[in-house]
Amino acid sequence: MTFVGDGLRRGGSRLESLVHAIDERLLVRDLPFGDLLWHQTPRNPQQARLDRASTFAELMSLTVRAPRAQVRCCQDVIASSCAYALTHRVGLVARVLTDDDVRRLLDAPTAVLWMRSALQDADRGRLVTPARVHTELGWGRLVFTTGALDGEWYGYRSYDTFPTSAGEQLVVVHDWQTGHLRGLAVGNELGPRRVGAIGGVAADELANPAARTLGLIGTGVQAWNQLWAISAVRDLAEVRVYSRDSGRRGAFADRARTGLAIPARAVDSAQAAAEGADVIVLATSSGSPVIDAAWVGAGAYVTTLGPKQVGHAEFGSELVARADVAVTDSLAQISAYDPPNILVGTQAEERLVSLGAVVSGSAPGRTHEDQIVVFCSVGLAGTEAYLLAKLLTG
Repeated sequence: MTFVGDGLRRGGSRLESLVHAIDERLLVRDLPFGDLLWHQTPRNPQQARLDRASTFAELMSLTVRAPRAQVRCCQDVIASSCAYALTHRVGLVARVLTDDDVRRLLDAPTAVLWMRSALQDADRGRLVTPARVHTELGWGRLVFTTGALDGEWYGYRSYDTFPTSAGEQLVVVHDWQTGHLRGLAVGNELGPRRVGAIGGVAADELANPAARTLGLIGTGVQAWNQLWAISAVRDLAEVRVYSRDSGRRGAFADRARTGLAIPARAVDSAQAAAEGADVIVLATSSGSPVIDAAWVGAGAYVTTLGPKQVGHAEFGSELVARADVAVTDSLAQISAYDPPNILVGTQAEERLVSLGAVVSGSAPGRTHEDQIVVFCSVGLAGTEAYLLAKLLTG
């Protein structure tokens, strides 16, 4: 992990001076996995704490006003400063994971295994998974998903919905017994991998064991992570990729062939992707249905990740009505949407079962190879913190 970027080595600004102060006087060092944030054995610990707190406060104040390039250069310094400020009072060291750390440490089979464990813990009541909450901030929302694993940890993820370029998410884990900060993850890699891994568990439980063909509608981050995880639980012989942008679908198929060693190809329509596929993944931002329920054949498994609210949904209610089995990762979240989830108040809602119950064996999933099964992914709260806790101790 690099704490000080080259961009701060030039210019002679007060921001540069403060970063040098952190790098030299406070002895921040570059270490893999972000293990070491602040190490010092001063003659006067109380004065050292005051010096650090003052430097940290001024750094944060200046960073708010600094050019964007400089802010990016000192991002890791700020993250480690936050962890230090929260933990130094008891002499603890908290880890900070970046997107590079997550990519290096979390492979698809491991992520699927850990999310299977999380779903089982949720079904047994060990993992508390309330619906997400948010606060309105005028131009957007600040959203929190929270969770706690009985006797071990509690934590949360926060992200925003401001109409700007994508900001970074924050995932935090605290020790259950002491309340001390165990660690945090800063970036945008952990969340999508968590969604992908839950999708991998769902496909493993609900798709036919012999499923070999996958139709993928959407070519964004969520689509990629679904393919990343599903390829860990099924030996895919063909992946058909569709999105409205021919360049994006072609590039996605190329990436799947080279990055995942999967035989993928771009197709010219959603129907060409979905019709006849054993597994169908909808991962779009569309506010109107992207497939016709008639395209879904007997025995198919469908997962939907995009919009699913009344008046704005990537699938129609007839898709779930046609399904023999309907599953979701969070019954609590299904009921918490505003506007309501497209299934609320329908017979399909009454048939929904939780994925955790299926995994634990307390509710049936697929019971016959000819059944159509639909999985509505809405986000199981607490699972981002669950993944982070595993990474911190794994």
